[in-house]
Amino acid sequence: MPPELADRKKDMIGIALTAALSAAQVPTLPRLPQELEAVRVEVIVQTTCNHFSAENPSFLEQLLLFASEDLGTFAAVRLGPGGRVVYPFPRGSAKDLSFEVVALDGARWRNTGSLSLSDVQDSARNTVFVQGTVSSSIAWTSTNSSIRHLPGGPTLATRSMLEARPELA
Repeated sequence: MPPELADRKKDMIGIALTAALSAAQVPTLPRLPQELEAVRVEVIVQTTCNHFSAENPSFLEQLLLFASEDLGTFAAVRLGPGGRVVYPFPRGSAKDLSFEVVALDGARWRNTGSLSLSDVQDSARNTVFVQGTVSSSIAWTSTNSSIRHLPGGPTLATRSMLEARPELA
């Protein structure tokens, strides 16, 4: 086999292995915990050491806000009904990242408050289930035996969002 063909074959094998390893770390949609089967789960968020994914099984538009300690709120992503997003991030950077889920529920929006990606990664299933209620969105994580409430911190909503939608504060 000519050397250039052998080098090309090695490169292709390396690319295939890298793609396979990256795909293996992309979160897959989990089953709902039994405690949440009878409630309205609007968003399911999962993280691995280098991926973030969110799925919207509800009929409402959702807005995902992202922030870091250095940048503050730096991104907003609309997640339509039935939509799913998957984003890679550098390994080890989750400790500095947070997110918030905002339900665009007609005239009244509601939110979870900021949630740390590290807290999600520390849960038993690396997953947060966001339950919609009349007045708020509640985040739940899995433990080994049940679920626990994951309280949200201060909102990641920008000043202009808060002026337009004061209920997010």
